Amino acid sequence: MASHTMSEVVQKILGEDEKVNCEKKKCVKSVLKKLKKKEKELISELQNETSDKRSKKLSRTIKVIHAQRKKGLKTLKKM
Repeated sequence: MASHTMSEVVQKILGEDEKVNCEKKKCVKSVLKKLKKKEKELISELQNETSDKRSKKLSRTIKVIHAQRKKGLKTLKKM
């Protein structure tokens, strides 16, 4: 009887872990979508930019966002 209740407790804990993991995946996916949208917006803005100073700043920002997306994708794959 004790082993039966112990297995129920373990199942309950594992079920909660799966829920938390699923919520984290959803959160990471939504952040990745936002980053992708922001990156595309900045790329289009960069193409229309004429100022050298502003274009350098935009390109640096794009590189940072791209690196964040890449790291987020790796994290998502590990989950």
